[in-house]
Amino acid sequence: PRGIPGNATNLTLTINHIPRISPASFTHLENLGKIDFRGNCVPPKRGPKNKGGITPPSIENGIFAALSKLKSLYLDANQLSKIPRGLPATLLLLSLEPNNFFSIKKNIFSKLRNIKLLYLEQNCYYRNPCNVS
Repeated sequence: PRGIPGNATNLTLTINHIPRISPASFTHLENLGKIDFRGNCVPPKRGPKNKGGITPPSIENGIFAALSKLKSLYLDANQLSKIPRGLPATLLLLSLEPNNFFSIKKNIFSKLRNIKLLYLEQNCYYRNPCNVS
């Protein structure tokens, strides 16, 4: 995002209908300790040819990898079907509730050795009925 000072430590971009974030989005924001990117699904375009539906934001793999001070990342309510790869090992909190994860690979969190809080409620992964916990 443009106009954010390079010394910013917290970034809140909730409910902005941001369709895509790329690694270039954070190149000058290496001091970020917290990113709140909740609820950024893009609403459907209205019109006779549109079937409806909500589009999840596109979050590229490795987008947060260079953020060596990042401790908290909130990606809740984005209808994500995959957990972005390349999350920084500095994360203490990762919140991914409610999204559309139907399976979670064993090694996806293997490099997150400092994680203290991992929120996955209201996803439909293996042996967890949808929208229960």
